Amino acid sequence: MHYVLGVDNDTSGNAAASAVEMSGLTSEVQPVNDTPAAEHPMPSLSSQNSSMPAAIEHSEAVTEENDTPGTTQSKQDSVECLHVNKIPSQKIYREVFVSEFNLGFFIPKKDQCVTCNIEKYRLKANDVTASDEYIKHIEQKNRAQLEKKGDKQIMDNDPQFLSATFDLQSILQIPCGDTSQLYYKRKLVLHNLTIYESSSPNRAFCNVWLEVDGRRGSDEIGSILLDYLSNISDTVTHVSFFSDSCSGQNRNQFVAAVLLYATQILPIHIIDQKYLIPGHTQMQCDSMHAAIEHEKKIQISKFSGRMERDYAVSQT
Repeated sequence: MHYVLGVDNDTSGNAAASAVEMSGLTSEVQPVNDTPAAEHPMPSLSSQNSSMPAAIEHSEAVTEENDTPGTTQSKQDSVECLHVNKIPSQKIYREVFVSEFNLGFFIPKKDQCVTCNIEKYRLKANDVTASDEYIKHIEQKNRAQLEKKGDKQIMDNDPQFLSATFDLQSILQIPCGDTSQLYYKRKLVLHNLTIYESSSPNRAFCNVWLEVDGRRGSDEIGSILLDYLSNISDTVTHVSFFSDSCSGQNRNQFVAAVLLYATQILPIHIIDQKYLIPGHTQMQCDSMHAAIEHEKKIQISKFSGRMERDYAVSQT
């Protein structure tokens, strides 16, 4: 029996209490792989006459005195890439999309890495080279992400290997709405732990329970993982789990004991539990949480629209 308890030495995380064992609250869904684009809508290229060559032709129509040899060459490279159907380089991408369409990469405003932010502000203030601690932090982050990517590739080619990510979603409140009276009402809290398999068909399982049935501790996490492992294919002998480093939920002796117990009662020989670096815990299961939040906003908007229509009808 082989057991791995992580790829980094960070032990940070939020503490949580233990609770009761889960039973019968698992539902299987078939999610999409990407976070819904409606969360951060991008300007449509169709608004620019539905063609990129038109935008480039427009840029070529600028007077020659404003052109420099560098920009002229970039435009020529852009036109060449479009005509021969080649993938443009990052330089060409930025030249066209940033200057012509005013697009850029989205920078998260929350859940940012503390170590990276400290280093960023320190470099701005002192204009010095990166610290050894920051360099080690980046190396650990890259190693963890490479581990996740490598396990996904192994799962694509080996039916005896399974790689999955799991994470708790932020609490969901029942009922939810956008009216002030409802905002201040007492609500029932719903918890959701998502397990997302890394390879196609990318099966995902949302394990939900109410706050009256359990809390968000290691007992709940371990019970759900054991139930999941008990229902996977009998051909799987090696399982690799990825999660964040929250000590109260994932990185503790209770979850480790449950996984060790699973190797003794199930046909699974190896279970690897690998932890991503805090602040860099991007996982596939996050797409499920984003899809749920997106659908929740849509349903709230539809409900508000129905209320307005019903009120208008009642006044006529």
